[in-house]
Amino acid sequence: WILTRNYKALAKGTRGSTSGFLNIVMELKKCCNHCYLIKPPEENERENGQEILLSLIRSSGKLILLDKLLTRLRERGNRVLIFSQMVRMLDILAEYLTIKHYPFQ
Repeated sequence: WILTRNYKALAKGTRGSTSGFLNIVMELKKCCNHCYLIKPPEENERENGQEILLSLIRSSGKLILLDKLLTRLRERGNRVLIFSQMVRMLDILAEYLTIKHYPFQ
């Protein structure tokens, strides 16, 4: 979706503007973190807490890995510090942690 929407800018190659190319790269970076950073789900797409949780987790490979790691670390009683460059990604993580009933700050 990102690449097809920006096809004209990409087709210019080296003759195009670098700021347009950087915007495309930033959108791709967002997409790699979680697809909800590009297009949040609509309210009518969500039904219950379990479906919201599964949708959050399955929409990002990084969140699939994080879910597995946090489950194991919580069983051991470990604490975890998570950094993110994007505030909206932290909002998604906060929603995930709230649904999982994991305490966080």
